[in-house]
Amino acid sequence: NPIPNIYNPFWGGAFFVRGITPAESTLILNDCTLRNNVAVSDSGVIDSIGVSVVAIDSVFTENRSGNDGGVAYIDGVSQFVNCRFEQNYAERDGGVAFLDGISQFLNCRFEGNHAERDGGAFNSFGVNSYENCQFKNNEAKNDGGVMWADSDSSFVSCQFEGNHAYKFGGALLFE
Repeated sequence: NPIPNIYNPFWGGAFFVRGITPAESTLILNDCTLRNNVAVSDSGVIDSIGVSVVAIDSVFTENRSGNDGGVAYIDGVSQFVNCRFEQNYAERDGGVAFLDGISQFLNCRFEGNHAERDGGAFNSFGVNSYENCQFKNNEAKNDGGVMWADSDSSFVSCQFEGNHAYKFGGALLFE
């Protein structure tokens, strides 16, 4: 079900969620399309601190943020299953997401996402796992065409094709 264009003047173009602990509440998106959402600051779609985020069979396309996380800024626990992230944009870091927590991505596709600084798809300070994911034509103006990370990440049965960084780490940069 398409969710129409939403503009939030500051955080979370579509969803701004806060909790004390991830166990208290969960944002669940199932079979959703989120397109053309904008936030002036962080997270074009989801800004989440202390709330678990679960997305299944959903599409995130052409979302943008004026700072970090074209789709999401997540400080907590998140899981994305069978999702597509296409043509999302961040003025700073993480064309798809700025992650600071525990995140899992299963059978997801990331294509054509862009960050003006680091992490064409992700900027991460959390613990991330990616399984059976595709990363294609993501771009960062600085480092990490797919990801810039100061964290632990695992990639199992993933494909990387045509990702680009103007400085270091055409696909991945870990510091």
